[in-house]
Amino acid sequence: KFELEYMREWKPQSSNVHLHAGGAYARGLEVARRAFYIEGQDRISAENAGMVALAQAYGDFQCPPTSAKTLDRMLGALEFYFDKYPLGADGTQPITLPGGVSGIEFKFATPLGINHPETGDPILYVGRSDMVAKWNGGTYIYDDKTTSQLGASWSAQWDLRSQFTGYCW
Repeated sequence: KFELEYMREWKPQSSNVHLHAGGAYARGLEVARRAFYIEGQDRISAENAGMVALAQAYGDFQCPPTSAKTLDRMLGALEFYFDKYPLGADGTQPITLPGGVSGIEFKFATPLGINHPETGDPILYVGRSDMVAKWNGGTYIYDDKTTSQLGASWSAQWDLRSQFTGYCW
């Protein structure tokens, strides 16, 4: 897969709707959070900036007719999110990382305290976080997900996934 995709640049002819729509949604949240928490914009202005950013990131992508992840629905999902979870209403504050980097949409790498058995180099836990915030005396990771629908089996899609286990660590 590595050789075909990265060395020979064999890629699907079209983008994956879930990745494209999820990326646009994430961009909207990032812009809104930065506008509110870092730039000091009022909640409504910041949320509106997030809606604009989502639309720009979605662009002229042609959503498959069978998918629920159209631009209109993604904008509706973000609007619903902001209605249920208005920026600043829960008292969270993004952390500030060393070097003054905000805890909003950042990449990280941290040694696990376990060395590679052959090289002796530390094994790293690497990822990207939507937001790390302080709340009620604790530090918590925000990981926003988009999905087509909720149901009885919705949470099972993350069973035994290392992403959330790693976050707990």
